[in-house]
Amino acid sequence: MILIGLWIAAVVVIGGPAGVAAVFFLIAHSQSLKRWRSLLIVPLAAVVGLVAQYAYVVAPVVRSGEYGLTIFTLPLLGPHLLAPLAVAGVIWVTGLGRRSPSAAGIGLGLLLSIPALLVLCVPLTFQLLKMYPSLHFVP
Repeated sequence: MILIGLWIAAVVVIGGPAGVAAVFFLIAHSQSLKRWRSLLIVPLAAVVGLVAQYAYVVAPVVRSGEYGLTIFTLPLLGPHLLAPLAVAGVIWVTGLGRRSPSAAGIGLGLLLSIPALLVLCVPLTFQLLKMYPSLHFVP
């Protein structure tokens, strides 16, 4: 029950502002994002950001062969959530998104990967535990 409460809190407290930032990014770069290239890059960047963040957090646990309840909380909190925000911030501050539809698509996709990771991390972790039955639970 505590895990579900923490999960919902992370989605609201961290994912909410990231979603709002994505909306502001979309408004600021709306002209660049109207091009077809950027529309193809947004979902690709979101998926790449999601997979990279999740793999960065969970790979050491899988390599060690042991996990605890922290395997569920690691994707919710940590510095891996700052990387997509920093890249999108650089694209926004430098104005690169206004000149390049591809850069605007990457920035928006990375911003959308943060709430996507937070929403999907618990179901992904349950799937991960099914895929690796050799992982041993350590309380």
